[in-house]
Amino acid sequence: MRPGDVTLYLPTHTVAVDVTIVYTQTPTNCNNQAKKPGKPVMKEEEAKRKKYANIQFTDACTRFMPFAVDDFGHIGDAGWALLDQLAAYGAAKNKGKDFTTGRTEQEVRSYYLCRWQQRIAHAVRSSIDRSMQRRLTLSRRHLAA
Repeated sequence: MRPGDVTLYLPTHTVAVDVTIVYTQTPTNCNNQAKKPGKPVMKEEEAKRKKYANIQFTDACTRFMPFAVDDFGHIGDAGWALLDQLAAYGAAKNKGKDFTTGRTEQEVRSYYLCRWQQRIAHAVRSSIDRSMQRRLTLSRRHLAA
């Protein structure tokens, strides 16, 4: 019952981010995704909110945030809201520095969001690939025994 895989310490509050990967290739999720794109991710965000609804943080300024990503790297609404908030903060804080010189705050914010989405999608796909490789190795060992 630990809410949060990642803790973000922001100037005004702390955010406990609970990350989950939704596998859309399961029969149920594949069917839901086909009928209503994004539904499996949204359902997982809601499940996390319900699971941790009654959790009491020791710090009154800590907020809980579910961060659901599907196996193709699509991020849920709560995750996008968090990334958008962080990108806006980063763009305002880094205005006029190195790569941001000559760019508007909106352009820098968009840059952050684009790069983070790419990195998150890559991390998800890499973890799935490693998991599949481990399963293959274990199944080969099992068959050889």
